Amino acid sequence: MRALRGLGGQLLPRLDGAFPTAVLPELTRFLTEEMDAVSVRLWLADYDEAVLAALGGPGGTDPAEVLDVGHGGPGEAYATQEQVTLPDPAGGTTVHVPVSLRAERLGVLTVGFAGSLDPVEGQGGPALAEVALTVAYVLTTALRYTDSFERARRREPLSVAAEMQWSMVAARSFSGPQFSLAGQVRPAYHIGGDAYDLCVGPSTLWLAVIDAMGHGTQAAVLTALAVTTLRNARRSGQGLVDQVVAADRALNQIFGGTRFVTGLVLQVDLETGNVEMVNAGHPRPYLIRAGRMTRTQLDPHLPMGLFEEVSYGSARLQLLEGDRWVFVSDGVTEAAVDETSQFGDTHLPQLLASCAPASTQELVDHLQAALRKAVGDLKDDASVVVVDWKRADR
Repeated sequence: MRALRGLGGQLLPRLDGAFPTAVLPELTRFLTEEMDAVSVRLWLADYDEAVLAALGGPGGTDPAEVLDVGHGGPGEAYATQEQVTLPDPAGGTTVHVPVSLRAERLGVLTVGFAGSLDPVEGQGGPALAEVALTVAYVLTTALRYTDSFERARRREPLSVAAEMQWSMVAARSFSGPQFSLAGQVRPAYHIGGDAYDLCVGPSTLWLAVIDAMGHGTQAAVLTALAVTTLRNARRSGQGLVDQVVAADRALNQIFGGTRFVTGLVLQVDLETGNVEMVNAGHPRPYLIRAGRMTRTQLDPHLPMGLFEEVSYGSARLQLLEGDRWVFVSDGVTEAAVDETSQFGDTHLPQLLASCAPASTQELVDHLQAALRKAVGDLKDDASVVVVDWKRADR
């Protein structure tokens, strides 16, 4: 077996030349030939990020086994985003490697070897991490050509509204030198009105958190129009206020003021930490700074879509190193814990304080889990986006 150098560079042309649904068979052949692997499994996370489904079947695209996130080697690797290496009773070794793209978790690659790992031959560690990263890029691209991997991720059918919403998602996580970001919308299989969108430029982070009036497909249509209009205005070079005005006009023109969308739309200068933000009737975000939590002071404007001529203005803020920003929809703050209290009053402040050491993704997971435990079945979409500001890129 030849020495392994540039393993991803060897794998990528083979996956690129394979049929879009043949990722697992081609990956298995490659790892068997190049690393003496005796078994290969590829697990994909479902939309709730609650379970992992191992691909199998004749074509390697059918869910063959389901495992809860956090349980077993694959579940631990996914939850911690660290490689997990375990011996097996027959004297072999199994390595579970997170399959992630810029902090966005996709699944886990599990590779079995007949004996202990041989670093000289490039087994385990960096070699498998390089393979997993290559697989993450290929899977993300393959979604443009086939439904097979989308079907494998679903524990139940998506509603039409949820299908629309997930097609709009740009990314659920991102990490860079200046900031890290993670978000989630629940219930994942039946969402309709909540969404968020992000864009990273050479020196800016653009983020929009959206909540449309109502539920189901009609709310999804509102959200899709709002997000698409915001993107179009941004890509046309318009400023932040003009982007919101464009979305307001588009919604009003189609729905005549009978439907509306709330939103927070902001732009962060990555070189300075300066923030410009427009609040179109959305709940104010939580700011955790130096261990103290406050609600960001933002004068709300009217939601987008209500009137033909609405004047929007932006607020200016300054992020400091170590700041954490938490954006939630009213499905979180107003979720009824009992007849007299809401989650935003009784649980959210304490949870944010107790989870101070958690990463952005861990906080999103903890918050959504706590919401489900306190409220039960959600009556409204509940979106959470967490942004940790690390430093300005001066």
